[in-house]
Amino acid sequence: MTEPNTADSRDIDTKYMMEVGKILHAAAAATAEGWTDIGLLVNQSPNGTEVATYAVVVWNGKHYDKWMPEEALADLARILGAWQNDLTQAGFRNWTSMFVGAKSPGGFAWLPCYSPDYGQWRIQADAPNWPTIEQGLQYVS
Repeated sequence: MTEPNTADSRDIDTKYMMEVGKILHAAAAATAEGWTDIGLLVNQSPNGTEVATYAVVVWNGKHYDKWMPEEALADLARILGAWQNDLTQAGFRNWTSMFVGAKSPGGFAWLPCYSPDYGQWRIQADAPNWPTIEQGLQYVS
């Protein structure tokens, strides 16, 4: 499957990537001071604004998936829905899933997928998602 040319959506993407990064960093600083890695999987409906997220923070060498405050999760859902809306309103093909990762003190990865089945960043309801986060963290530089 050929991926769409997303170069024209760069301004929209950059705006929202920065917002997602700020939310993740602030949540990690508030709940896991001294964190080393953050990984986020996002799946969103191609025909709506619903999003599902799975977020992990690595702190003291262990990963935690129940760490993000409800307010931060609500902020993420709002930002991701707005991102999807802006892309589609501007006529761009929207991603269906993505990995967003960060390492402390620096490093960031944003890896969208356009597959209708959510591809490699699909959130699994019946299997651990940590291996997928680990895979994505390899791309953080």
